[in-house]
Amino acid sequence: MSEAAEWPADRLQDAEEWLEEQVGGPVRRKAVLLLASVLGLEAADLATTGAVAAKLEPAFHIGTFEIGLLVSVTLFMAAIATLPCGILVDRISRTKLLAGSILLWCAAIVAGGASVDYLMLVLSRLALGAVTATGLPAIASLTGDFFPGKDRARIYGYILGGELVGAGVGYFISGNIAGFASWRWSFWWLIVPGLALSWALWTKLEEPERGHHERTRPPRRQDAGAAVNDRLVLRQNPRDMSVWHAVRYVLSIRTNVILIVASALGYFFFEATRTLGLLFVRGHYNLGQNTATSLLVVLGIGALAGVVGSGRLSDWLGRKGKRNARISVPSVAFLLSAVAFAPGLWSTSLSVAIPLFIAGAAALSATNPPMDAARLDIMPAGLWGRAESVRTVLRSSLQGAAPLVVGFLADYLGHGQPGSGLEYALLLALIPVAVAGFILLFALTSYRSDAATADASSRAGA
Repeated sequence: MSEAAEWPADRLQDAEEWLEEQVGGPVRRKAVLLLASVLGLEAADLATTGAVAAKLEPAFHIGTFEIGLLVSVTLFMAAIATLPCGILVDRISRTKLLAGSILLWCAAIVAGGASVDYLMLVLSRLALGAVTATGLPAIASLTGDFFPGKDRARIYGYILGGELVGAGVGYFISGNIAGFASWRWSFWWLIVPGLALSWALWTKLEEPERGHHERTRPPRRQDAGAAVNDRLVLRQNPRDMSVWHAVRYVLSIRTNVILIVASALGYFFFEATRTLGLLFVRGHYNLGQNTATSLLVVLGIGALAGVVGSGRLSDWLGRKGKRNARISVPSVAFLLSAVAFAPGLWSTSLSVAIPLFIAGAAALSATNPPMDAARLDIMPAGLWGRAESVRTVLRSSLQGAAPLVVGFLADYLGHGQPGSGLEYALLLALIPVAVAGFILLFALTSYRSDAATADASSRAGA
């Protein structure tokens, strides 16, 4: 084999060894890669809708609002289906559940690419939402059981990186396919990695023991001295809880409600930019399809740095005694994101906007790993799937509303010219990002107590 052929293989092996060292062994490395790939596949699909928007508009004679609707119906259906999926996550094999849902997802992709009219395309997106509703609950539950609590923000950074990589791949590959071939192939190519991922989840990822880390660890150092809320200590088996009892319990935890709201507000802006960002960049800066796609991929690299860095930072701060790091880090990041994005969206100069967009993307993505780890901290392990489902209902609802609201505002502010009012609409969509940063401050007084209460529930056998 030539040196040129050996070089990429050596680099890939080095990357695998580095990741294995970071996460704690080959089994956990496999878990990180496969769970990240689940998020990546879903993100690539949603990004593809935005990447081919310029092709879909003339093909179906639709505007920005109708493009947004294609993403919105997927997310609204996911919001409806996620609670029953969360119940399944807490009761049956999560790895097999993910594998089966991805197979059904592939079938829905086939139907979407074969659509002969806009209604058929919308119906295929509805089906996609129903079959991808297992993703977030299953990933949250599996992450909690594969990795100990002290490392979860850092590990979540790697797993959530898959969402950003998937979005970048969706934009780049699907966008370029749309540039020289039919938009249908921009969706259909996703079937190949989907089938491969389903097979890998079914055959290569073993189901971990539920709640092992929570039952066997001593009380967290950062929660020492925190008051336990005896009223919320769960002493029954979570599997025996009815749906509505579980939902009421999840929503009775103050920190969890704050995290749910803040996360959903951040994803509102994220989804608006993921769906309509390519239209904005093309129209605002007068760029071609390939150039605009490449620009968004660059922003994705900044976001990837943010999501990996924030998980490491919050875990490091926690080890240094900063007990509320998983709350304070995302609070600051939300506010920094709004500050960076606002002048970038307003500017008409690419040289000014690009560094601001990279900083804004990094800060926005930095909010997620510590918040996701914090949600596991404050919840008994037997409820992780259903708790994530409750969170996903609001998150997916706001995500689904984002393209519709922003698309409507863009059409209204742009006087019906597709994409011409997007800069104003996206500026308005930044308001929830800033609000999320301020809302998180209210969790600083309850996080340690709620985490200590979850520990008490785990020791009581929940």
